[in-house]
Amino acid sequence: MCVLYYRDYLLKNNLLTEAEVDGISSYSELTEKLINAGFQDKIEEMDESVKNEMGLTDKQFEAVKSADFDEIISALVYHDASADIERNMKSYQLDNQLSDEEMEELRSKVDIVSLFPNYIIDDPKYFNRLVKIILDYITGYISPKTLIKPVNAIREYEFEYMSCQRIKGGQMFFVGFCGRGDNLLAIANVFSRKEYRQMNDDAGNAVCEFINCVNGLFASELSYEDLDVDLLVPDFLNNQKIIADDSMNLIPLVINNLEIDMIISQNVDIEII
Repeated sequence: MCVLYYRDYLLKNNLLTEAEVDGISSYSELTEKLINAGFQDKIEEMDESVKNEMGLTDKQFEAVKSADFDEIISALVYHDASADIERNMKSYQLDNQLSDEEMEELRSKVDIVSLFPNYIIDDPKYFNRLVKIILDYITGYISPKTLIKPVNAIREYEFEYMSCQRIKGGQMFFVGFCGRGDNLLAIANVFSRKEYRQMNDDAGNAVCEFINCVNGLFASELSYEDLDVDLLVPDFLNNQKIIADDSMNLIPLVINNLEIDMIISQNVDIEII
């Protein structure tokens, strides 16, 4: 996770090329490449930016820069069942002199479910499960180099392109992926296994099919709990605005260097104008 934040910063600020960034797995390797490229004076500024974006204290940030942390967290995020994970986490905590509270907060920065504060919605049980299914599918199938940024609560959103779907029944959900320019191709091309050159109806419909697929997995899970929901026909829209009667959740993603906004809501009335 930490590496992805650095990767995003380096590419956005044109400090290293994508080829140079790919394969970096530790903080020491990253700084060595920057020094060799003549950007030693940018390291402190980069660290401060990444620390602030991750919302970490100075002490937590110093611990995060350890080469071992990403490996441990990767196992946590991708549900490695190994009994060694907790033992490694404890060793990591002791090595970096972190309190239980500091360690729990640090883990929460990279645990997918806890990225979404419960106060945004009344009942997080189903919402968190839907979010987790979608993000697992994106990071596992679309691109492991997906940067998931902190969630924002919004009531209005203007978009250039959006593929979306509503779920109705025992619970009501809205799922949309929004992008400017050709950014949604980061999902469309991988999922459809085609090479769309620009954003068009076919590419937008491919993203709709992706949403329908992951929402279908979610609906199947709910059916085993006797909660019936219906997936409405997905829509591909452009140059419109979403208005909600309560908070929607905006989750910014960076997929293969392309920025995409994922919008999810639960039991909120949404109008698109």
